[in-house]
Amino acid sequence: MKVNVLNSKLLKVDLDYNGEKELELETSGLLSPFFKGRISEIEEYLKELSPVVSGQKLFLSTGFPPVPSNGFQRMVKNEIKRLLGFHKPNDMTIMVTNECQCNCKHCLANDLMNQNEELTNKEIKNLIDQGIELGVSQIVFEGGEPTLRDDLPDLVGYVGDRASTMVVTNGYEIKESYIDELDKNGLGCINFSLDSPYPEKHNEFRRKENLFSSVIESIEASVSSNILTGILYVANPFNSNKSTIKDLIELGRQLGVFEIMIEEIVDVGNWENRENLTERDKKDIRALKYEQNAGIVTNFFELRDKFGCFAGDRWFYVSPSGEVMPCMHAPISYGNFKEKPLSEIWKRIRRDRWIKDTGEECLYEKDYYKKSIKELSKSNKLPYKIKDLKK
Repeated sequence: MKVNVLNSKLLKVDLDYNGEKELELETSGLLSPFFKGRISEIEEYLKELSPVVSGQKLFLSTGFPPVPSNGFQRMVKNEIKRLLGFHKPNDMTIMVTNECQCNCKHCLANDLMNQNEELTNKEIKNLIDQGIELGVSQIVFEGGEPTLRDDLPDLVGYVGDRASTMVVTNGYEIKESYIDELDKNGLGCINFSLDSPYPEKHNEFRRKENLFSSVIESIEASVSSNILTGILYVANPFNSNKSTIKDLIELGRQLGVFEIMIEEIVDVGNWENRENLTERDKKDIRALKYEQNAGIVTNFFELRDKFGCFAGDRWFYVSPSGEVMPCMHAPISYGNFKEKPLSEIWKRIRRDRWIKDTGEECLYEKDYYKKSIKELSKSNKLPYKIKDLKK
């Protein structure tokens, strides 16, 4: 299938997929030579994915809108604008609630301020409108546990075809009927959090009995639906050895998930002052992906190697009370969208030298960031206010 993803007088971009996992981006127009380098980088990354065709759409990854779609077209435009110095976010993650059935060892949500001031349905819909107007192509609903909000299907439906949608869930006791309701409201994909391929270790890490069996049942129900289904695996020094990752890949294959997204743990929230992944850990995970011919695996730190830190560049997070942060791994509030327009807060983020200076190194890895955060963490609730950080 061949799909036009950008069509202007000066630049045209087509995506060609031959049905055998081969993807190619073709450019034409007066500006084509100028953008050739970035297009080649994106194409090289796309070739590592294992896309699937469902209906009339091509799904590349849970991290991308489907092709063709309004969201994917907007994302391509954002990437072109980025080369010209105009940075627009691709993803907006809304933490719709602090509530959760678990008490995970790496959780950040239960340390957030204003726990009793969750955004209303009307406020979240306003946030969605502002996000799409800003340029967002994918809206992610997280928590806490987002399925504990009764209006989650309604919020998904409100986005409609304006952007793609994702729900990140712990998968606890999610019924097939609920997944069907999300499907009817147009949900694009569900990522189920899984921290170990072994039942007892997953339950222990999430501090919830019988969670593993419950999430497996939920994954099976989701795979049987029309919703793209993935596993979100937060890698830490204790669940990232080769045998564990091999078993994770095998479990994902058995369940029939579309993708296993591997993120790295960060020492914030409940994981504060604990170990992060070493470069050796990351190297082993990268190697296993290719050793196992595991096209279903996407390592987020590989994305960062290719495209730089996403914080305040390609995405941002909104806390349950409306605080806008460049990333969950960098829980710094640049303003509350209930008090200032989202576009104004985004401009404030983009003006900050911390965001501009990240490059391939993640913001939380910067020495000056760590030093400032360490002082604030002694007496402040998350997210930290940008005005309180020493620079």
